[in-house]
Amino acid sequence: MTFYAVPLLASSDLRATSAFYRQLGFEELGAPVDEWDYLILGYGGGELHFVGPSLGARNPGSSFVYVDDADSTYAEWSVKADRAARFKPAGATNFGMRAFTMFDLDDNEIRVGSPPLPRHLAPTQ
Repeated sequence: MTFYAVPLLASSDLRATSAFYRQLGFEELGAPVDEWDYLILGYGGGELHFVGPSLGARNPGSSFVYVDDADSTYAEWSVKADRAARFKPAGATNFGMRAFTMFDLDDNEIRVGSPPLPRHLAPTQ
């Protein structure tokens, strides 16, 4: 059995959401947002899905995204991101990962993590 899950996140404006995430390197997948009031964004083989306002008001959601190197992803996204983005910097977690958190235009929480780098490869701080 194959199991694959993707988050369904809130968007008050799908065009603005698309622009926000495209700045980070995501690409639009699926039908145009005007057709279904739904947005699928791809990045590195993963997807984030967003539903527009046609289903009524929705609370912000959250997602955990795995990447190879959370520190380099944080460095890249924090430079490329829209000014509306809020970040909690990359750091070590109590469960043995490197992770950071980004909040998007609609206050969706995107947590991004990776296994810690081996000591001999870890960047000096």
